[in-house]
Amino acid sequence: MGRVVQILEGLVEITMPSIPRLLQTMAGSSNSTCSFLFQKRAALRAYTL
Repeated sequence: MGRVVQILEGLVEITMPSIPRLLQTMAGSSNSTCSFLFQKRAALRAYTL
């Protein structure tokens, strides 16, 4: 609890944690991820018809 008070008082600097690798990968290739999902969905629809 003491650390929280120090942070709120501005005595301790808060550092941001690093972004997980999976999220970095998804953010870097969001278009390819979306197109991959759409292709899979279309393939499933074609298979069930």
